[in-house]
Amino acid sequence: MMHRWGKARCSKGLTGIETAIILIAFVISASVFAFAVLNLGMVTTQQSQEVTTKGLKQASSALQVQGHIIAHGDPGNETVWGLRIYLNLAPGQEPIDFNQSKMVISYQNDRVHVPDIYRGLNTSLTPIIIRDVSIAETLFLSNSTDTVIIDGNQYQVPECIVVILQNDDDTLLEGGETFLILIRLDVIDARWLNGALGARLKPYDTFSVEIKPQIGATLSITRKIPPSIAAVMDLG
Repeated sequence: MMHRWGKARCSKGLTGIETAIILIAFVISASVFAFAVLNLGMVTTQQSQEVTTKGLKQASSALQVQGHIIAHGDPGNETVWGLRIYLNLAPGQEPIDFNQSKMVISYQNDRVHVPDIYRGLNTSLTPIIIRDVSIAETLFLSNSTDTVIIDGNQYQVPECIVVILQNDDDTLLEGGETFLILIRLDVIDARWLNGALGARLKPYDTFSVEIKPQIGATLSITRKIPPSIAAVMDLG
């Protein structure tokens, strides 16, 4: 009897150990599964944050207008022939490359739309992006819509010039730097419309300039010309 009772107690002991082993295995498996789910959730959350960040970058413009838009007019003909736009980087944004291949600048009013005035000229006479302010201003203020001689060198007058005012010898607009956009509306008319009045502006005209970098939303600038044309006008 005692021998049989001992066997019964031994069998019950083994059953208890097996149950404990199964329970431990179940707990370990559940822990591994829970860790995998938690890790997957963290990865998904991180990916969602990256997608959201990229979406915000694309939705918000990294560029902003610094100060006011200045228009240059011809009071005698009552037309605006030039625009001056200062740009800097919006707070917290990554640098914007103004290399011609990575930037598009378009212009339009009620009469004309030019998809890209920041394009290459079919000549090596004039760089489209300039660091020499005096050369840029001479090109901008010149009466010619074709070529200009400056210090013995020939330059072709572009429709649009990007002037690097504060920069560290690259084409990136970074925090604390300022770029100047000079637009010759009379040159646009000469090259695109055979001299007809299209890009140049008259009193009450509304125009838009869109600056489209590779990253970030387009910066759209819209202004209206006042009733009276002056040589220099602050458009706000």
